[in-house]
Amino acid sequence: MQREDIHFVAEWVEGETRTNLVISTNSGSYKINSRGPNGAAEGAARLVETFVEECQDGDIAVISGSSPPGVRSGLVAEAISALRARHIPVWLDASGELLRAGLMAGPSGIKPNIDEIRELCGYCGISFDEKNPQESATSILSRFDLGEILLTLGPRGAARITLECVETESPSVVRAGHATGAGDAFLGAYLCAQARGVGGAEALREAVAAGGNAVVTTGSTEARRKTERVAEG
Repeated sequence: MQREDIHFVAEWVEGETRTNLVISTNSGSYKINSRGPNGAAEGAARLVETFVEECQDGDIAVISGSSPPGVRSGLVAEAISALRARHIPVWLDASGELLRAGLMAGPSGIKPNIDEIRELCGYCGISFDEKNPQESATSILSRFDLGEILLTLGPRGAARITLECVETESPSVVRAGHATGAGDAFLGAYLCAQARGVGGAEALREAVAAGGNAVVTTGSTEARRKTERVAEG
Protein backbone atom coordinates (compact mmCIF):
# COMPACT_ATOMS: atom_id res chain seq x y z
CA MET A 1 0.00 0.00 0.00
CA GLN A 2 2.91 2.33 0.59
CA ARG A 3 4.12 1.62 -2.94
CA GLU A 4 0.69 2.52 -4.29
CA ASP A 5 0.61 5.68 -2.14
CA ILE A 6 -2.44 4.45 -0.21
CA HIS A 7 -2.88 5.90 3.26
CA PHE A 8 -3.40 3.22 5.89
CA VAL A 9 -3.33 2.77 9.64
CA ALA A 10 -2.24 -0.58 11.11
CA GLU A 11 -3.37 -1.84 14.51
CA TRP A 12 -0.99 -4.38 16.02
CA VAL A 13 -2.43 -7.27 18.05
CA GLU A 14 -1.01 -10.29 19.81
CA GLY A 15 -0.98 -13.57 17.89
CA GLU A 16 -0.44 -14.70 14.33
CA THR A 17 -1.84 -12.75 11.41
CA ARG A 18 -4.76 -14.43 9.72
CA THR A 19 -3.88 -16.16 6.45
CA ASN A 20 -6.19 -16.81 3.52
CA LEU A 21 -5.04 -19.30 0.92
CA VAL A 22 -6.58 -19.97 -2.48
CA ILE A 23 -5.56 -23.17 -4.27
CA SER A 24 -6.35 -23.11 -7.99
CA THR A 25 -6.58 -26.40 -9.89
CA ASN A 26 -7.97 -27.52 -13.22
CA SER A 27 -11.15 -28.63 -11.46
CA GLY A 28 -11.73 -25.40 -9.54
CA SER A 29 -10.53 -23.16 -6.74
CA TYR A 30 -10.46 -23.93 -3.02
CA LYS A 31 -10.23 -21.45 -0.15
CA ILE A 32 -8.52 -22.14 3.16
CA ASN A 33 -9.20 -19.40 5.71
CA SER A 34 -7.65 -19.42 9.16
CA ARG A 35 -9.60 -18.12 12.16
CA GLY A 36 -7.27 -15.28 13.04
CA PRO A 37 -5.71 -14.47 16.42
CA ASN A 38 -7.53 -15.09 19.68
CA GLY A 39 -7.82 -12.22 22.14
CA ALA A 40 -7.99 -9.55 19.43
CA ALA A 41 -11.05 -7.83 20.90
CA GLU A 42 -9.13 -4.91 22.41
CA GLY A 43 -7.18 -4.33 19.22
CA ALA A 44 -10.35 -4.50 17.15
CA ALA A 45 -12.02 -1.89 19.33
CA ARG A 46 -9.01 0.43 18.91
CA LEU A 47 -9.02 -0.17 15.16
CA VAL A 48 -12.70 0.70 14.82
CA GLU A 49 -12.23 3.85 16.90
CA THR A 50 -9.30 4.92 14.72
CA PHE A 51 -11.24 4.09 11.56
CA VAL A 52 -14.13 6.33 12.57
CA GLU A 53 -11.74 9.14 13.50
CA GLU A 54 -9.89 8.87 10.18
CA CYS A 55 -13.06 9.31 8.11
CA GLN A 56 -13.55 12.88 6.93
CA ASP A 57 -16.32 14.85 5.26
CA GLY A 58 -16.66 13.72 1.66
CA ASP A 59 -15.39 10.19 2.39
CA ILE A 60 -17.32 6.98 1.80
CA ALA A 61 -16.68 4.41 4.53
CA VAL A 62 -16.70 0.66 3.91
CA ILE A 63 -16.77 -2.03 6.60
CA SER A 64 -16.08 -5.44 5.09
CA GLY A 65 -14.92 -8.95 5.80
CA SER A 66 -15.12 -10.98 8.99
CA SER A 67 -13.79 -10.50 12.51
CA PRO A 68 -11.36 -12.53 14.64
CA PRO A 69 -12.66 -14.81 17.40
CA GLY A 70 -13.87 -12.97 20.47
CA VAL A 71 -14.74 -9.69 18.74
CA ARG A 72 -18.35 -8.76 19.47
CA SER A 73 -20.55 -8.14 16.45
CA GLY A 74 -22.04 -5.01 18.02
CA LEU A 75 -18.78 -3.19 17.34
CA VAL A 76 -19.77 -2.91 13.68
CA ALA A 77 -23.15 -1.40 14.56
CA GLU A 78 -21.46 1.14 16.82
CA ALA A 79 -19.10 2.20 14.04
CA ILE A 80 -21.98 2.59 11.58
CA SER A 81 -23.95 4.67 14.07
CA ALA A 82 -20.95 6.92 14.76
CA LEU A 83 -20.37 7.49 11.04
CA ARG A 84 -24.03 8.17 10.38
CA ALA A 85 -24.04 10.75 13.16
CA ARG A 86 -21.31 12.57 11.22
CA HIS A 87 -23.27 12.23 7.94
CA ILE A 88 -20.62 9.98 6.40
CA PRO A 89 -22.09 7.30 4.10
CA VAL A 90 -21.07 3.82 5.18
CA TRP A 91 -21.38 0.53 3.32
CA LEU A 92 -21.37 -2.90 4.92
CA ASP A 93 -19.98 -5.96 3.13
CA ALA A 94 -20.21 -8.79 5.64
CA SER A 95 -22.16 -11.96 6.35
CA GLY A 96 -23.84 -13.85 9.16
CA GLU A 97 -23.92 -12.22 12.58
CA LEU A 98 -21.84 -9.19 11.52
CA LEU A 99 -24.25 -8.41 8.71
CA ARG A 100 -27.31 -8.82 10.90
CA ALA A 101 -25.87 -6.65 13.68
CA GLY A 102 -24.74 -3.96 11.26
CA LEU A 103 -28.12 -3.81 9.55
CA MET A 104 -29.74 -2.68 12.77
CA ALA A 105 -27.63 0.50 12.65
CA GLY A 106 -28.86 1.40 9.16
CA PRO A 107 -25.84 1.52 6.83
CA SER A 108 -26.15 3.40 3.54
CA GLY A 109 -26.03 0.11 1.67
CA ILE A 110 -24.98 -3.52 1.79
CA LYS A 111 -23.34 -5.81 -0.79
CA PRO A 112 -24.44 -9.40 -0.23
CA ASN A 113 -23.88 -12.25 -2.65
CA ILE A 114 -26.62 -14.73 -3.48
CA ASP A 115 -25.80 -17.04 -0.55
CA GLU A 116 -25.67 -14.17 1.94
CA ILE A 117 -29.01 -12.69 0.87
CA ARG A 118 -30.60 -16.16 1.04
CA GLU A 119 -29.31 -16.64 4.60
CA LEU A 120 -30.45 -13.14 5.59
CA CYS A 121 -33.93 -13.75 4.20
CA GLY A 122 -34.16 -16.99 6.18
CA TYR A 123 -33.14 -15.22 9.37
CA CYS A 124 -35.73 -12.47 8.78
CA GLY A 125 -38.51 -14.91 7.88
CA ILE A 126 -38.69 -13.63 4.30
CA SER A 127 -39.46 -16.09 1.53
CA PHE A 128 -36.49 -16.37 -0.84
CA ASP A 129 -37.19 -16.56 -4.56
CA GLU A 130 -34.37 -18.49 -6.27
CA LYS A 131 -35.52 -17.34 -9.70
CA ASN A 132 -35.90 -13.71 -8.68
CA PRO A 133 -33.56 -12.96 -5.76
CA GLN A 134 -33.89 -9.24 -6.50
CA GLU A 135 -37.47 -9.35 -5.24
CA SER A 136 -36.35 -10.97 -1.99
CA ALA A 137 -33.64 -8.31 -1.62
CA THR A 138 -36.30 -5.62 -2.05
CA SER A 139 -38.11 -7.06 0.97
CA ILE A 140 -34.91 -6.74 3.00
CA LEU A 141 -34.53 -3.16 1.83
CA SER A 142 -38.04 -2.31 2.96
CA ARG A 143 -37.55 -3.83 6.39
CA PHE A 144 -34.33 -2.02 7.32
CA ASP A 145 -33.17 1.58 7.07
CA LEU A 146 -31.17 1.04 3.90
CA GLY A 147 -30.61 3.25 0.88
CA GLU A 148 -29.71 0.49 -1.55
CA ILE A 149 -28.53 -3.08 -1.95
CA LEU A 150 -25.90 -4.24 -4.41
CA LEU A 151 -26.59 -7.93 -5.00
CA THR A 152 -23.85 -9.90 -6.76
CA LEU A 153 -25.12 -12.87 -8.75
CA GLY A 154 -21.94 -14.66 -9.82
CA PRO A 155 -21.73 -15.26 -13.58
CA ARG A 156 -25.16 -13.61 -14.00
CA GLY A 157 -23.73 -10.23 -13.00
CA ALA A 158 -25.27 -8.02 -10.34
CA ALA A 159 -28.31 -5.97 -9.40
CA ARG A 160 -28.68 -2.53 -7.87
CA ILE A 161 -31.83 -2.38 -5.76
CA THR A 162 -33.48 0.70 -4.30
CA LEU A 163 -37.07 1.38 -3.26
CA GLU A 164 -37.56 3.19 -6.57
CA CYS A 165 -36.04 0.72 -9.05
CA VAL A 166 -34.13 -2.48 -9.72
CA GLU A 167 -31.27 -2.28 -12.23
CA THR A 168 -29.31 -5.28 -13.45
CA GLU A 169 -26.07 -5.68 -15.34
CA SER A 170 -24.52 -8.79 -16.89
CA PRO A 171 -20.80 -9.28 -17.60
CA SER A 172 -19.76 -8.89 -21.22
CA VAL A 173 -17.78 -12.15 -21.15
CA VAL A 174 -18.18 -15.04 -18.71
CA ARG A 175 -15.00 -17.04 -18.17
CA ALA A 176 -14.12 -19.60 -15.55
CA GLY A 177 -11.97 -18.22 -12.76
CA HIS A 178 -12.02 -17.76 -9.02
CA ALA A 179 -14.01 -15.15 -7.15
CA THR A 180 -11.41 -14.20 -4.53
CA GLY A 181 -11.36 -10.41 -4.38
CA ALA A 182 -14.08 -10.02 -7.01
CA GLY A 183 -16.63 -8.67 -4.54
CA ASP A 184 -14.12 -6.18 -3.17
CA ALA A 185 -13.24 -5.01 -6.68
CA PHE A 186 -16.94 -4.75 -7.52
CA LEU A 187 -17.85 -2.62 -4.52
CA GLY A 188 -14.71 -0.50 -4.75
CA ALA A 189 -15.37 0.31 -8.41
CA TYR A 190 -19.01 1.13 -7.71
CA LEU A 191 -18.22 3.54 -4.91
CA CYS A 192 -15.34 5.14 -6.82
CA ALA A 193 -17.73 5.76 -9.71
CA GLN A 194 -20.27 7.31 -7.36
CA ALA A 195 -17.58 9.51 -5.84
CA ARG A 196 -16.90 10.83 -9.37
CA GLY A 197 -20.58 11.68 -9.72
CA VAL A 198 -21.41 8.74 -12.00
CA GLY A 199 -25.07 7.66 -11.79
CA GLY A 200 -26.34 4.37 -10.40
CA ALA A 201 -26.73 2.36 -13.63
CA GLU A 202 -23.37 3.46 -15.04
CA ALA A 203 -21.67 2.87 -11.70
CA LEU A 204 -23.15 -0.65 -11.67
CA ARG A 205 -21.76 -1.26 -15.15
CA GLU A 206 -18.26 -0.23 -14.06
CA ALA A 207 -18.54 -2.39 -10.95
CA VAL A 208 -19.51 -5.52 -12.90
CA ALA A 209 -16.60 -4.93 -15.29
CA ALA A 210 -14.16 -4.58 -12.38
CA GLY A 211 -15.50 -7.67 -10.62
CA GLY A 212 -15.29 -9.69 -13.83
CA ASN A 213 -11.73 -8.50 -14.36
CA ALA A 214 -10.80 -9.78 -10.91
CA VAL A 215 -12.35 -13.19 -11.62
CA VAL A 216 -10.21 -13.80 -14.72
CA THR A 217 -7.01 -12.50 -13.09
CA THR A 218 -4.77 -15.27 -11.77
CA GLY A 219 -4.45 -15.54 -8.00
CA SER A 220 -4.22 -12.26 -6.11
CA THR A 221 -2.39 -10.54 -8.96
CA GLU A 222 -3.48 -6.96 -9.32
CA ALA A 223 -5.82 -6.54 -12.28
CA ARG A 224 -4.53 -3.94 -14.74
CA ARG A 225 -6.61 -4.74 -17.81
CA LYS A 226 -8.95 -2.34 -19.50
CA THR A 227 -12.56 -2.80 -18.55
CA GLU A 228 -13.81 -3.26 -22.09
CA ARG A 229 -17.43 -3.34 -21.01
CA VAL A 230 -17.07 0.17 -19.62
CA ALA A 231 -15.18 1.38 -22.69
CA GLU A 232 -18.06 0.34 -24.95
CA GLY A 233 -20.14 3.06 -23.22
